Amino acid sequence: VGPPTPSPSASSDGVAEVECAICLECRRPEEHDSWVTLQCGHAFHAGACLAGHIREQCLLVEGRVHETLRESFDALGLEAGTRRALLDGGDLVGLHQQGRLRQCPQCRYGPVVNTNCFDMASHDSERGSGTGRTTNKCPNCEFFSTRYEDWNVWKPDDVTAAVLCPLCRSRCEVSNSDRTRILERFAALDSKLEARSQMNLW
Repeated sequence: VGPPTPSPSASSDGVAEVECAICLECRRPEEHDSWVTLQCGHAFHAGACLAGHIREQCLLVEGRVHETLRESFDALGLEAGTRRALLDGGDLVGLHQQGRLRQCPQCRYGPVVNTNCFDMASHDSERGSGTGRTTNKCPNCEFFSTRYEDWNVWKPDDVTAAVLCPLCRSRCEVSNSDRTRILERFAALDSKLEARSQMNLW
């Protein structure tokens, strides 16, 4: 059970005050655009407080993922020579950080490791030629592409999905109204930047 939800209080001008549960400061009228409300109804300073909370939680999840990768790799019990041959001298954590672990774009099967040729057809058992051929299709759904780049970067967990509201522990999702407001502001900023770039061209 999370901490109790703060009750809005009225300021001297009759406007409801909302307290940010992270910094414990109340929202002032002029700060409306710098706050964000989540789907659960709780509101926070967007950049100063909630962004830091999201970044910290994402780093914690990534740390757990890397620890799981290390444990899985050590459990294989590979000899040094085999490890170098299979993983180009690295380990699963290093390959994951480099974006070299992939997953099937259709069924998300993974991780898939390819440290050799990126032409997936030349050494495929059904499509290629020569010796040393193997299957390069997804063993789960049989997806195949001639390009290794068409396989998505492996995501063992969507780290943002693990970020929860600091108050009620529900998913940290921006409310529909604030999402619309933020997208409108981004669009306005894009228009200003485009207008400025056009002026610089002259």
